[in-house]
Amino acid sequence: MSGKFDRSKIRGSKIASIQKAQGEAKKNEKYFGDSSGRVNYHKIGDGKNVFRVAPVLEDGAVPYEPYYSTFLQCLVDEYSEGEKTGNKVVKNKKVFIATQHSPKNKKGDPIVSKDPVLTYIDFVYKLAEEKFDQDKDGKSKFLNPITGYRAGGKWTSGIRPSMEYVCYAWDSENKLGQLGLNNAWMKKMEKISLELSDEDVLALDVFSDAENGYPLIIRKGKNEKTNKTEYDISAEQLKRGEDWDEFFKKNRITDDQLFELDKLDSLKSRFQGAYSQRDFDLAIDGLKRFDEEHSYGIFSDEAFLDVLEEIAATVPEDPKKEENDTKEGKDIEETFNKEKESEEVTPIRMKKFLRKYIADEYGEDYELPSIKGAELKKWYQLALDGEELPFPESSNETEEEEDTTEGESELNESDADTDVDANIDLKARLAKMAKNRGK
Repeated sequence: MSGKFDRSKIRGSKIASIQKAQGEAKKNEKYFGDSSGRVNYHKIGDGKNVFRVAPVLEDGAVPYEPYYSTFLQCLVDEYSEGEKTGNKVVKNKKVFIATQHSPKNKKGDPIVSKDPVLTYIDFVYKLAEEKFDQDKDGKSKFLNPITGYRAGGKWTSGIRPSMEYVCYAWDSENKLGQLGLNNAWMKKMEKISLELSDEDVLALDVFSDAENGYPLIIRKGKNEKTNKTEYDISAEQLKRGEDWDEFFKKNRITDDQLFELDKLDSLKSRFQGAYSQRDFDLAIDGLKRFDEEHSYGIFSDEAFLDVLEEIAATVPEDPKKEENDTKEGKDIEETFNKEKESEEVTPIRMKKFLRKYIADEYGEDYELPSIKGAELKKWYQLALDGEELPFPESSNETEEEEDTTEGESELNESDADTDVDANIDLKARLAKMAKNRGK
């Protein structure tokens, strides 16, 4: 891109500001036991990796945003060549931790003050204490799926959340991407910045400075004695015969790079106050699947479900959904009016209307049971009046196959994994919470 970027709005990031952001993130980091405008993540390859950390273009932002998350097996949309296929698949999904990424109130406190993943892990630890008491080996093995474990020389990660810091950066081939940095790397980078700016009155982050910044070097290798992967963090230095003016001119972030950066969503907008209903739903879906796989039985604990209800009442709606609420409300009202005015409504139209009503009011986990005749008319009238539908408590039987021809598709195997009868009480309670919150 040609042209000059307005560089006057770019300021070097103070080490103190970065440390403050880390300190705030540290408060939300929890330890258990004894110890669209998007770009892809850079991969750290073996040997020397060179990155030029991007500056911030937004007031009040820092170059490294805290990202507190865990991996869970979640039911998500399937994509092919960047487009949704219409199918659902179970994949390893990175899930936000609410206490770090919740929107904040006027006092600066998180609106979602508890997190479903952290709460679930708390309950598993309490269960481990009850079951094993003084049996440390038994307790440790019981908690392996939470903490992670090594078997057959291979490490299997647990679901304990981890904190990392994300920045935008260009690699040695000038490709812009996201770079994840762990706590140890960040501490080393801060130490380097303080050493390189020790003569300055104000210590600045030397890696994200647009004018006089140093490229970040991450070396990856294996320790021959332990056979474990190790990383070394440093700043690029002068080459033989090179002076400082040449060095900084060579590593200066160009106007073209700044234009490229300016097109992306800011890290601040992506990570600060981003927690919403979608993140909560992903966490619940992944935790249910994890709980069933490892037979912990936490989702059968009423005390745990009570905490989930408490959390559900505080979770904000998805931003996109809030934008579309007015339009969706008008569409539903128009549909109601059209159906009420109709003198003769066929069973197929009743079922089609009920499917939409159930999807809007109860979510994708609920489906229309196999009903007909007077019972179908009763359900239809309840939906028209906006009343609760009498779903069976013990099952969620779906319509007969011949009724799915009206533009509806059968559940695939991945969908079926989440439709567990044992969790019907949880589904009903959370659906009711969401509905009450919307009134």
